Amino acid sequence: MGHLLACLFMIGGIIAAVTAGITTALWIQYFILRRWRTRVRLPDPVAYTDVPSYRCDKEIILRIHSSKPIRILFNRCGAREFSAVHTMEAQPSLQSRVMDRWLGFDWKPSAVLAPNALAPGLYRIDIEHREDPARKWSMLLIVKQAVPHAVVVVASTNTWNAYNDFGGLSNYADRATPHPLKAIRALMMYFDLRVRIGDKHWLTAVPLPERRPNRAIHADLIADPRESSHLARGEAALIRFLETEGIAYTVISDRDFGYELSASQVRLIIFNTHSEYWSEEMLGRLNEFIDRGISVAFISGNNMYRKVQFLETAISVIEWMTPPEQVVPLIGTYYDAYGYKTFDAYQVVDASHWCFEGIPVEEGSEFGHGNTSRRGASGWETDKIRTGTHGFRVVAVGKNSEGPAFMVSRDLQDSFVFTVGSVSFTPCLDDDPVIRKLMCNLVRRALAAGLNLQKAEERIDNVAVRRE
Repeated sequence: MGHLLACLFMIGGIIAAVTAGITTALWIQYFILRRWRTRVRLPDPVAYTDVPSYRCDKEIILRIHSSKPIRILFNRCGAREFSAVHTMEAQPSLQSRVMDRWLGFDWKPSAVLAPNALAPGLYRIDIEHREDPARKWSMLLIVKQAVPHAVVVVASTNTWNAYNDFGGLSNYADRATPHPLKAIRALMMYFDLRVRIGDKHWLTAVPLPERRPNRAIHADLIADPRESSHLARGEAALIRFLETEGIAYTVISDRDFGYELSASQVRLIIFNTHSEYWSEEMLGRLNEFIDRGISVAFISGNNMYRKVQFLETAISVIEWMTPPEQVVPLIGTYYDAYGYKTFDAYQVVDASHWCFEGIPVEEGSEFGHGNTSRRGASGWETDKIRTGTHGFRVVAVGKNSEGPAFMVSRDLQDSFVFTVGSVSFTPCLDDDPVIRKLMCNLVRRALAAGLNLQKAEERIDNVAVRRE
């Protein structure tokens, strides 16, 4: 009997070792070799673009799955709403259901727009069956200038991707990873264990492909307009404001900010609504722009909270919390969950600050109250002042019962860094007069500082010429 038990234990040990070896091999394959593929159920119609932003002078390729002939409506965000500016039609196109977990889909092109077919701006694309318009898929597209305007809006495209669970994988849901690997990943995340393989890969970090339809954006675009939005509809409010005020602007993606944005013409960079997911490159570029004397406004909340790695066609969340010591010195605040999904107005604490110039407020005045169409300006997710906040002035604080947003400003020689610390702030630009005027003051000050700096540089150049 003892020999039999020993044999059984030995066989069990061998099986466990083999299972562990297979699991480890799958784990390495999943994270290192990137060869994990799966079949995905496809809505009809459904679509994506390879990247969230295109230059206006380049071709724009749409990849669409549809069993029926389709109509494609390109709606540009203007002063009031998204309005149709271009229409195309396309034939049925059945695409592959196979999605690579790192690279996304590899669908054939379904519709191609020629260069300069669309004016720069933020677009909602509606793809619908010609014979049944109720069957449709909605998505966002950024069209950017070849040379940016003085005001640049950075759309929170990393956040769009992090909330997208198409194919069973987002930063908040994982229906794609096999169960043995999922259990190991859950344990590593619970104990905050991360392993770096070489210079490129982090274990527990799940890839989020960019080349896939975005279910979160689609759901946000077709939602009841009275519902709060931290994605597409929230971001559109800032664009409507800029269009209404006649302020020339350029919209870009997070990846564009990290890799492509030239500082030569830019005077103000605005981060919009929910700028949560940041890479090391983005942190470095922000430092650079501030050092160059370019003004920065975070009209957003939950800022810079998670750290990502840019891959070829994906992002990977490599840190669940960016260390506060990397964030607070830059923008003056840091996120925590106190006050999550509470909403209220702001209360002025420094009425003498230039952001309130021309606005009839005093200490204790309130602005950004909620109404029947939206929530209060301080809310959803809020950022607070922290140890290490040097050089920033608190100009207003939310009235939330806990965890209010802190609105802070740091005035530099020819520029500023301004943070509102709230996800629900941007939608208030539609109808709150104080917030609209405050935003005008930010733009005016940044452009005026840029003009003064340009004149100073011209004077220096003229002196140098005369000396020669």
